[in-house]
Amino acid sequence: MSISNETTLVLGQAGFETFLARELTSGGATVIEQGPGWVRTNGASATPDLAFAHLSLLAPVEISGESVNALAQRVAESFFNSVRGERIDAPWPSVWRAPQEIVGLGRRLSSVDQAFGELLRKKLSRVAKLAMDDVARGVGAQRGLFVFFTD
Repeated sequence: MSISNETTLVLGQAGFETFLARELTSGGATVIEQGPGWVRTNGASATPDLAFAHLSLLAPVEISGESVNALAQRVAESFFNSVRGERIDAPWPSVWRAPQEIVGLGRRLSSVDQAFGELLRKKLSRVAKLAMDDVARGVGAQRGLFVFFTD
């Protein structure tokens, strides 16, 4: 598979970031940064033969906010803009993840996920009912909402 010129966030198991980064660089990617369970690269490919990668998020958008509500609102705006003009009539992944090693991050992620869910139900209730909280295995590339908290 060819290498993309876009930034990619590759998720793996915490503690194996060095192996994941080495695997990605041997495939032609440049590691920009890494943290517990993730590596961000320029030009990483989503090849199925990577041993340490669990999930590759192509062209991720970085969103920050000072509060749960601000984060949820910004994620919702980004999602609404990305699906504008699309018809969503099948189940779609709404996946929220964070490294377990960072204390308290899981609670914050859960709070932002719930606040986002409320915003989604208010604006697009039919689409909200079709959201799945996991990625179908063995499917390859999927369109959906994938949120990963790094800190």
